[in-house]
Amino acid sequence: MFLVILGLGTWISGGKAFNPGKLSAQRLANQAGDTLPGYSAHVDFEEQCKLCHQPLKTTQDVLCLECHQGVAGQIQDQEGTHGHVPAVNQCFHCHPEHRGRDYDLIAEALEKFDHEQTGFSLNRHVLGYTLHPIICTDCHTREKGFPIQLESCINCHAEPDSQWMIQHREDYGPQCLACHDGYDRMSQFDHAETQFPLDGKHAGLVCTDCHQLDEKQPAFEQFALVSKDCVGCHADPEIHYGLFGTVCSDCHTSDDWKMVNWRGKTFEHLASTGFSLDRHHQNFDSSPMRCTSCHPDSLETFDAQSCVGCHNQQDPIEVQMHQEKVGPNCLDCHDGVDRMMAFDHASVFQLDGAHERLTCMECHAAGYRETPADCVSCHTEPEIHAGFFGVNCQDCHTTQAWSPALLKNHSFPLDHGGSGLVACRSCHPDKFTQYTCYGCHEHQPGEIQAEHLEEGISAAELPECTHCHPTGQEE
Repeated sequence: MFLVILGLGTWISGGKAFNPGKLSAQRLANQAGDTLPGYSAHVDFEEQCKLCHQPLKTTQDVLCLECHQGVAGQIQDQEGTHGHVPAVNQCFHCHPEHRGRDYDLIAEALEKFDHEQTGFSLNRHVLGYTLHPIICTDCHTREKGFPIQLESCINCHAEPDSQWMIQHREDYGPQCLACHDGYDRMSQFDHAETQFPLDGKHAGLVCTDCHQLDEKQPAFEQFALVSKDCVGCHADPEIHYGLFGTVCSDCHTSDDWKMVNWRGKTFEHLASTGFSLDRHHQNFDSSPMRCTSCHPDSLETFDAQSCVGCHNQQDPIEVQMHQEKVGPNCLDCHDGVDRMMAFDHASVFQLDGAHERLTCMECHAAGYRETPADCVSCHTEPEIHAGFFGVNCQDCHTTQAWSPALLKNHSFPLDHGGSGLVACRSCHPDKFTQYTCYGCHEHQPGEIQAEHLEEGISAAELPECTHCHPTGQEE
């Protein structure tokens, strides 16, 4: 009897006997792109329970989606807000009803919505730069799928530094989500974890040096589709002449393009050969100079005739005269920079005084490499002081003139007699270890001996004049 009465009451009241509360009056039209047929809010069909409840016939989510066509489309296309919601068929978990006219069905859902499901974290998007709380509509519109307004990202992040934001947009485009996920993915990004670590000369590059923005491609492809091959950025130099292929890493490293690893050994042309290629990129006819220009037979051999053949294009007469004068061994003088063009002989051996008038071949008759700089290499030690003064000629002589010498330790005045410097041979006619005063003074040996004997000076002591006359004076 009770069940019969209960059933009749439910049928007569249209189910209102079990209504747990009033429905929300929140307008739902256009939410997520929905067009609710004949209704603008749930309250409009509050007395038609079967629109949402048909137990034993179908589930509630099916009835929800019959009205909310926009949500159904999101779920089907796996896009928009509902395309990222787990257990999306349990609508009442996020949108509970019968909680009164003022109940906000969307606010309740957003509190429960896990934004991580969209691929963008809100961990760093709780407060704005002015410390105001960030709300959903700061970034999203209320249109279908709550699309994000990328201008909102740009306007917000321009607050602390507008110029930086302008440049950032020019460099990488307006598609913020192509690079940023809110954590922020780029701030923790380590390029070394990719297949192309940025080391050596690559370490100083900025992103746009390799990742050029192309408006014809999706923004993410600016970073995803960059070639990892060297030739993607570095064209094969003409100097290679196709000899080495395009796998640059076989010889080159990112530390220094000019320093290469040739057959297991470090090779840099200047350091390894002593010859720089800085001025040897083109031939005189402007054609590219290649390895085979100087190494026609083998990269491991060099023929100086290659230099002659090339420089003949500019001035064959000068080349011929040059060879006749200094010989055919070009590398003895030239290092490609060119060493001789700006060569300062003073950095090796000062050419002054009598040396200044010398020609190259007077010292470099046998070539230029390892020419000795010692005086005795050109000046034979004179017999007059052989074995007495040594071979450090510069201790006594200058390049102005070989004679007179500068005797720093000569105790006897060299201007003896008051007529200027006395020539060495005047006192030392045979060798510098012996001297005589009789070359200038016309002494009478007998009288001098008698006078000196009176002073107690014996005949044996008589030749040592400077013992008694150290200054050349009589007293």
